[in-house]
Amino acid sequence: MTSGIEETLTGELTVAPPPELDVSRTLTIDELIQDTHALVERAGYLRNVNSIQGDDLGEFHGQTFQVALEARTVKEAKRGHKYLLEQLSELGFGWSDIAKMLGVSVPALRRWRLGDKPTAEHLRHIATLVAFVTMIREDRLVDDVASWMEMPLVDGVPLTSIDMYAKGQLLTVFELASEHLTPSGALDRIEPGWREKYRSDFEVYRAEDGQPAIRPRALGG
Repeated sequence: MTSGIEETLTGELTVAPPPELDVSRTLTIDELIQDTHALVERAGYLRNVNSIQGDDLGEFHGQTFQVALEARTVKEAKRGHKYLLEQLSELGFGWSDIAKMLGVSVPALRRWRLGDKPTAEHLRHIATLVAFVTMIREDRLVDDVASWMEMPLVDGVPLTSIDMYAKGQLLTVFELASEHLTPSGALDRIEPGWREKYRSDFEVYRAEDGQPAIRPRALGG
């Protein structure tokens, strides 16, 4: 996704607005998904204006994201749980990661794959995860979503976008994917004090033979 922020020849920052929405008639689910995508784009545009003008429109962006996610969830739920789980697997997500994001056990996933029917609530969670991943892939320009979500947010800190999703921080992951939030900013939001918590008492340095080695971190380092 492009930010919509451009620089003129004089160095002035401008923001190109996305198209206006057509809300003059009742929409189908597919049309609603298309229009909510445009709405999220417009919210992102306004948020970029915010970065220039200093006004806080983050809440509006979050609301439009939720509307878009719910519209996609309704559509995905119609496909059935077995199809949705296979879609997640084909995208490269491991079963343990899928279970973690859904808040269930791996054996529960195995039973659903073999034919057991999940509860309506669990079906919605599965559909939401597929809808979310679809938004990330189609709207945020992250091609390999599974690998991206498995990657630690910051080097040396064992927290990933999968962990954030499991904590219910869907908007945070979405903002990270859309580059409205930095990895450090995401960690500040979900786990304040992470810098001290995961700070190592050791550091890697290059020894005299040119090979990497480990030594105690210097005091005050």
